[in-house]
Amino acid sequence: MQSGGNTGVRFNQPRDARQGIQQAYESMSDGFSKSASALICTPINCYQRGAGMGSAFATAVQAAPAAAIAPASATARAVHCALLGVRNSLNPERKKESLEKYMGTSPPQQYM
Repeated sequence: MQSGGNTGVRFNQPRDARQGIQQAYESMSDGFSKSASALICTPINCYQRGAGMGSAFATAVQAAPAAAIAPASATARAVHCALLGVRNSLNPERKKESLEKYMGTSPPQQYM
């Protein structure tokens, strides 16, 4: 799933509810994949490169806080994508307004 910069959900809005659910699924998958990698793959790779069992375990313990946050962050993004997709299905004009706001394609507003 793309994130950050101009490729974030504000700029890559789902067209409809179906696409919103697809983006939500991708977000959840990415979050759990990051957690699994941090807790399992990284310590195993460390051990295979010759580090001791204690060092590999320490790597897993150090990765635990980030691994715990990744699914929570992915869940929040998934809910956002799903709701945004539903909103865009129900009100396509709102999607256009939102894109104009964040992309800067609307004329500048004058403030008094």
